Amino acid sequence: MNEWTIYPSINNHNHYAIGSPDGRELRQGEAVEILLGGFRIPGFIEYSANGDYFQAMTGQTICGLYAGMKVYLVTLKVTEPRWAGAHSWSSRERASTQVQRMGPERRGAHQ
Repeated sequence: MNEWTIYPSINNHNHYAIGSPDGRELRQGEAVEILLGGFRIPGFIEYSANGDYFQAMTGQTICGLYAGMKVYLVTLKVTEPRWAGAHSWSSRERASTQVQRMGPERRGAHQ
């Protein structure tokens, strides 16, 4: 993860660019970490009528952006729990499948 300095964008008023004033602009919803007090704080870039700002990933903490601030661009890896990839069966279908997997000796005489 590279450290970038942000600058006011020369292409778009109230937005910030990375690396230089004519660099790539930070995008709304983009995951970044900002360096505050020696700590890297994860969060997202958001927009308002007054310009770009940073919203921390945890809680509702927001912080205005300013020229010279250090940011790290983040690539988020989203993973699903193992069960999320399974078919979305109803509980009745799951129960039926479980009964079918059990041998006749485990089902009981009444089935």
